[in-house]
Amino acid sequence: MEPGTTDWDIFKFLWGAIVSVLGWLGLHQIGRINKLETTRVAKEEHEKELKRIQEELRRTVERVDESLAEHRSETQSAFARVFQRLDTLADRIAGHSGNGLGGGK
Repeated sequence: MEPGTTDWDIFKFLWGAIVSVLGWLGLHQIGRINKLETTRVAKEEHEKELKRIQEELRRTVERVDESLAEHRSETQSAFARVFQRLDTLADRIAGHSGNGLGGGK
């Protein structure tokens, strides 16, 4: 020890060193907490965006399903008209088989 250095001076020095180390550890923990918070916020934003995309996809699938159902209905109606017309033509041909249209002899 240097002359004039007391135990109190040594205690104050050690106490200052301990407080400095604790302060540094606290700052390090705050940095880690900030990183975790940033990661959590980014994850929440990612999850919100994912939910938005899933909802948009669900709406798109519903619109496609509705469009396909409408298309099926229109197609069935169109085919029904075509088949009705073919039946009418077939009946006319069968009724006029003696005039050369139906190939009857």
